[in-house]
Amino acid sequence: MLIYYWLLSFIKFDEEITFSLRRTIDYLLSPIVKQKLQVEIFSFFSFLGNSAFIWILIVILLLIFEERKNPGISKRDIAFVTTFILCVSTAIITSQIIVKNLVKRPRPCSLNIRLAFYLPGHRETSCPKDFSFPSSHATIAFAAATVITAFDKKRRWLYFFIAVLISLSRIYLGYHYFFDVVVGGIIGFLTSKVILGSIATPESILDPTTLKELRGAGKPE
Repeated sequence: MLIYYWLLSFIKFDEEITFSLRRTIDYLLSPIVKQKLQVEIFSFFSFLGNSAFIWILIVILLLIFEERKNPGISKRDIAFVTTFILCVSTAIITSQIIVKNLVKRPRPCSLNIRLAFYLPGHRETSCPKDFSFPSSHATIAFAAATVITAFDKKRRWLYFFIAVLISLSRIYLGYHYFFDVVVGGIIGFLTSKVILGSIATPESILDPTTLKELRGAGKPE
């Protein structure tokens, strides 16, 4: 019984922090961006996160830049693409197929009217039909950002910034609660970290700096 009440309290807290975060985003953006445009912007980032579209585009661009510097398909390029597919696929299976169907949490837009916008172009019918916890968009975003960062560490801030924007878009649009996104991000991040740690070799996708850090971490002090 105690666990039941604790769970109800946590769900209520999650709802409140979700609503507060969306209200804060709206408050910060309202002076410069109208609410309808805010919805369009976050819908765009939500779309980019769907099916890993933006991440596949980034991978292609990185491979093009790598090709210009080092012509020819290298083992590192093959390892990078293979590892990217493995990390993202594993993260999707874990989040979308396993955890979602175990928890079966309804989406906020299907339950609570104050957590969903009802504006032109963003009606109730836009609410996804599957479960809410965890956010697969956040899982994919952080899994992809983590593995791409291992290949291109110089622009890691950009990759994680995109991941955060995609994750925030899901909260703002009323598709997820705050902790749906947090747990989704953690699943994606840890999935890629575990897989990267298991394949780290001189011929791996890791850039020199990342490889040195991994090797250094494994040495006894």
